[in-house]
Amino acid sequence: MAIVKNSLLIIILLMITSFVHAQDIRISGKITDDKEKPLSETTVKINKSEVKTDHNGEYTLNVPIKGQYVIEINRLGFKNINQTIDITSQNQVFDFTLYAIDYHIEEVLISTQKRAQNKIDVPITIDVLGAEKLNRQNLQELNELSAFTPGVELAIQSVNNPAFVIRGITSDDLDPRSQPRVSLTMDGVSISRPSLAVSELYDMERVEVAKGPQGTLLGRSAQIGAINMIRKKPIKDQQFDFKAQYGNYNKRLINAMYNYGAVDFRFANRFSLAYHAQDGFVKNLSGGNLNGKNTMAFRNSSRYFLKNDGTIDLILSYQHDDAPGTSFKSGVWRPKNGDLKPTSFADLDRGKELGIKRDVYSATLLHDQSLSDTWTLSTVTGFNRYNAKEYFDVDGTAAHVINAMDHSFGNQFSQELRVNYNKGNKFNGFLGLNYFYEDSKQTVGLNVNEQNLFPAYASGLINAQLKQQLTGALKNMGGGAASLAQYSGAINNMVDKIFPINPPLLINGVPQPYKTMPNIYEMLSYELNSMNFIAVLPPEYQAMIKQLVPSGVLSADALKNLVNMLAPEQAKQLNAISAAPLNPSHYESYSLLGRTHSFDIFLDGTYDLSEKLKLTAGIRGTYERLTGGYLAPESKDPSIIAQMQNRNNNLLAPVANDWIMESKDYLSYVGRLAMNYKFHSQHNIYATVSKGRRPPVIYIWPGANKNLKPEIVWNYELGIKGIYNNKLAYAFAGYYFDWSNFQTTRLVQVEGTVGLQQVAEDAGKARSYGFEGTLEYQILKSLNVFANYAYLDAKFNEKDSQGNQQVLAGNTFRMVPKHSMNVGFDVTHDLSPKRQIYFRPNYNFKSKVYFEDENRELLSQQGYGIMNATLGVKFKSSNKRSFEFGVFGKNILDQKYVMDAGNSGDNIGLPTFVAGPRAIYGASFGLNL
Repeated sequence: MAIVKNSLLIIILLMITSFVHAQDIRISGKITDDKEKPLSETTVKINKSEVKTDHNGEYTLNVPIKGQYVIEINRLGFKNINQTIDITSQNQVFDFTLYAIDYHIEEVLISTQKRAQNKIDVPITIDVLGAEKLNRQNLQELNELSAFTPGVELAIQSVNNPAFVIRGITSDDLDPRSQPRVSLTMDGVSISRPSLAVSELYDMERVEVAKGPQGTLLGRSAQIGAINMIRKKPIKDQQFDFKAQYGNYNKRLINAMYNYGAVDFRFANRFSLAYHAQDGFVKNLSGGNLNGKNTMAFRNSSRYFLKNDGTIDLILSYQHDDAPGTSFKSGVWRPKNGDLKPTSFADLDRGKELGIKRDVYSATLLHDQSLSDTWTLSTVTGFNRYNAKEYFDVDGTAAHVINAMDHSFGNQFSQELRVNYNKGNKFNGFLGLNYFYEDSKQTVGLNVNEQNLFPAYASGLINAQLKQQLTGALKNMGGGAASLAQYSGAINNMVDKIFPINPPLLINGVPQPYKTMPNIYEMLSYELNSMNFIAVLPPEYQAMIKQLVPSGVLSADALKNLVNMLAPEQAKQLNAISAAPLNPSHYESYSLLGRTHSFDIFLDGTYDLSEKLKLTAGIRGTYERLTGGYLAPESKDPSIIAQMQNRNNNLLAPVANDWIMESKDYLSYVGRLAMNYKFHSQHNIYATVSKGRRPPVIYIWPGANKNLKPEIVWNYELGIKGIYNNKLAYAFAGYYFDWSNFQTTRLVQVEGTVGLQQVAEDAGKARSYGFEGTLEYQILKSLNVFANYAYLDAKFNEKDSQGNQQVLAGNTFRMVPKHSMNVGFDVTHDLSPKRQIYFRPNYNFKSKVYFEDENRELLSQQGYGIMNATLGVKFKSSNKRSFEFGVFGKNILDQKYVMDAGNSGDNIGLPTFVAGPRAIYGASFGLNL
């Protein structure tokens, strides 16, 4: 948009002007609390000149001339200072002490705009969960954040297969050739690839969830929003934290941290670990339990404090997951003595062999350096490596139809270099460069038992094909519609008996395998004889048949000879499949490759148009080279069904014996333009226009390469947020999204496969609009209440940009509830100066969702609610030392619901369903030293 580009030009000119603008008198100082603790992000203001204190509580401010000035100092939770000072010389020092208000809303500083800020000052709709709230609400996994972030849905089917939804857009595609829509970062390093993204939440500083396109601030993956996780860094002190939990389903959790440092040391170190395990809550009759957890994670953070107030951080982390399998339970065939409810027991034939093993290694190097009073330099270097293997049952039954192994692995490297400008006058901003490299692969191994695939899917498939072919043959025989009507019914009945449409795969949970293909000649001759077929044939055929079969009784051998003579080409296929043995162990595999090289340059700045009105603009330009690849060697295991359908030995993966590769180069930009009016020091209204982009998809398939265009979204947003009287925090936002080239996947028939395949497609135009609101009220020192609500209407347009009717017209985006809400309270009461009791319940509700864009009712979940709570007592011996005992419950009411539906089984007409977590309750112990 021209308005965005013009505004950016103005910002750049203002930035240049600000560089050369000189200030005459400089003052500085330090802001602390009554315990001499530095207070960062405190606002210090003289006339129109305003700055924030740094992490040491220090500030520097410029005034034009000597004289008397009124200095205003304010920080959430503290009594404001409004005092006259006398500036008589250069470099005067003015230190101030702020005194805390008795009780107030907790303030959490954020860094979404690449600098420490109060959430109110940022013209973005953003939810922030600080360390205190994460601990108080017992939030340990990413999916648990959904209740506290309206408009956001996070579902973890397994650590290898999560789904992240922000304002209606789902990012969950495991295909390495596709690009994420939601950016997940850990300390500024992208971890957006699904197999890499799921991280244990331990020893966290905060989690920031920014909504709407955030490409300018948080990278090329932030098409629709970003989740920025910031881990705690070493400090100049000694600390030890320990937390343990035990609950039903053998839930075990241990979090521990030790920080080593001292005020006079330049080096500090922080080591933390997490162990989180739980038995599966879905019993598997074939062995073991499903939908469990087993995670071990370690992290070591080292910080070096530079002489000129800079820091260097080296963070090394490792996470190992060895969890039981996912309960992909069939929605068609019941287990023995069971039902189709996803939450009841299942019977997946591989038993304890099902499971997920994953290893994630990461290294992050952070460098923050003050170059001058005006400029700071920041670098972020990141490396990630992941290796995940998931063994799962595709069909979700006791019958071995298809068992699969998904092996996803890859490496990522990124480097960001950024300079920030802040002179304390009307302009501040940053300029940066970013490089990102990713090499990701996915190999899927498929072990197929044709003896069960035949009744599960192939019989019905062959049935439909034969009917179509025989109907065509009847038309070619002549005789018109009357002849077709006369014979088609009889022929269809015969085909149904030879190749039943829905033969039983299981009877009372027991598999019913077919050892061989049907003996077509034997069955067909019986059916023909039973219907006195000669009598119903056209006269010109009756004489010929009587000559070949004088007795009038057609034996199987006679029928075979007859077919060989009259239709030799068709006879070859019938002879090959009739009574042919079905392979009980057929293996094939396919591999996908995605490789990305991207270079970004980004610029973002804020200019104060007046004391209260600010204009923010940003742009990110990107060059990217994307490579996609596909490989599927022909199986060495014979397959009669594959030969019949595909003329090769691959049932499900179209054959490509060598890598099929394609690379494309792209240039693009995204940007934002925001204006905010801070009508009070604690209240802000803002309007935003921003552009988001999902990179193109290089979709490679043998004989069917498809390069989808970039998905583009324009976001228009209006919001207001603030804090009233230090006790009532609010945030409300309304938005409208307009999409073009919306990328989706649909189940379609692809040449070279027996089943359907999920194929990437351009769904055309789409739109969504919604509203989000949050409230938090510190009613009393001991009572905090909170609530949030989100409304979202996200649908595909009726017409595309050319006025044509769209395939998904009017359908709702998948995994999107129209209504969601959360309400809760936190009672934390001091029984004495050293004893504290707490009770913290919350309830969240989500309305109906569909699990795919086609909006099939079968693959949906009606609205449901979840209740969670913690109750405990805390003992304090000093400000730093404390211990606590408590009990907790998650999904206390044991709400039964589905977290995903369809899955790979849907490709062969056997959709599967994954149950959400059941009621978890237990006891906890915490220690802080």
